[in-house]
Formats: sequence, structure tokens, C-alpha cells
Amino acid sequence: MVNHRQKKKKARSVLFRETLADLLRKKQKPEEVFRIFLWYAFRILVMELLEAEVKEHLQAERYERSVARRGRRNGYRKRTIQTAEGPIEVDVPRIRESDEPFRSMILDLLPARSGALVRWLLEGYARGLSTRDLEAILADDTGQPVLSRSAISAITERLWAEYEAFLSSDLSGYELEYLWLDGVYESVRPYVRGQEAVFCAWGMCRDGTMVLLGLSLGVKESRDAWTEFLYDLIRRGLREPVLVVTDGSPVRR
Repeated sequence: MVNHRQKKKKARSVLFRETLADLLRKKQKPEEVFRIFLWYAFRILVMELLEAEVKEHLQAERYERSVARRGRRNGYRKRTIQTAEGPIEVDVPRIRESDEPFRSMILDLLPARSGALVRWLLEGYARGLSTRDLEAILADDTGQPVLSRSAISAITERLWAEYEAFLSSDLSGYELEYLWLDGVYESVRPYVRGQEAVFCAWGMCRDGTMVLLGLSLGVKESRDAWTEFLYDLIRRGLREPVLVVTDGSPVRR
């Protein structure tokens, strides 16, 4: 008998590492490394928004038995969405047995709002993710948010918790051959003139695996700042690599 049950989804942290490793194998310029991270965070944000939208439509949590439930989930379908940042592939929840047809307002808004969402992530990772700002970005043409404030707040908290978990993750399991260190410049704060440095650290392990090790947003590029960034990597268990590669940053002075 064929088992039609869907395979158990991998933990998001595992998917995060696997996706980054795959993308880092193809691109290794510092600005591309940071953009890879930002692109992946944007994809996660979109899927979180879709999940919250479906939950509000159904008026029930996943697997929750409730008299108020307005339908049932029916797995996912892959969909490629065109955005200002390029195409992204997401898992869109499907619904069945719903009295009222479901149409995703999030998907309708994405083509025009994707740039604002990416800027929200970029600025938020430097100064803290803002629920109010996300609520404004997700407003429809009448000014009404397409998700409740509680849903947006929950998404913001989860994204920030995942970001902090990444910044504090254990690095002791990586046997590095090469460590790349570089800074790129981005406009990460809306009220600060000019661009600020984003420190990036990524490496290649002995088995050829590429891994993003650390990021630091909204800093001044100086020897002291690089020293603190490196000490943080060491505190997290970073082992000494065979070779460190930099591109004229104060870290090697």
C-alpha cells in the first residue's frame, strides 16, 4: 500500500544551512555572500506571512480541532514569485473544504512590496525588527493591514529569534581550510547618511562544504571593530583555519 503522507519537513535551521552552503558554492564575493543571506531571510519572511494568512483564514492552528475552523489544509504547492529582488520559490499552503474561497493578499502585494520588505529586513537586522513598519508595508490600497497586528508581531519575534540563534550558533564543528573575511557597504539605517559596513565571515571546510559563519551589520570598519568581530567568532568555537583571505580590510593590519 502506497503511503501518500508527505515526508516530514526538515527543520528550518537545517534547510538554512543547506541552502546557504549550496549558494555559497556558486558565489563567493562578499557582497554576494551577504545578499545570499538577505535573499534567504526574505524567502523565509514570505513563507511566514503565507502561513499566518492561512491560519487567520482558517481561524485555527495547524491540526487544531475547533468549531470555528473554516476549512482544512491540503499540503503545499511550489510557486515561483517574481519580485523586485528576482524570482523566489516558496511553498504556498493549499486549503480545502472552505466555505469561502481563499485568495492570498500577500501574494498579490509581493510584486510591488518586495523591495520594501527586503529593506525592512536589512534595517531591522541592524536596529531591531519593527512590527509597526512591517504592518505599514503590508497594508492594502485602503490602508488596512492584510494581517492582524498579533500575527505580524509573532512573525517579527520568530524572525528575530532565528537571526539571534544564527549569530550565536556553535562553530566548533567546522574544520575550516579557508576563512574569508570582508566588509560590504549598505544603507542599513533610514536616518543615517551614507552606507555602513556589514562584516561577513564565511569559509570552506575540509570536505568542501561552504558555510556562512557570521555577520555584523551597521558597524564602522576599523581594526577594533574587526577584532571584536573575530573574537566573537572565536567565542562561538571557531577553529583556526589553514588560510585566512581578506581584501584590504583593517583586520590584517
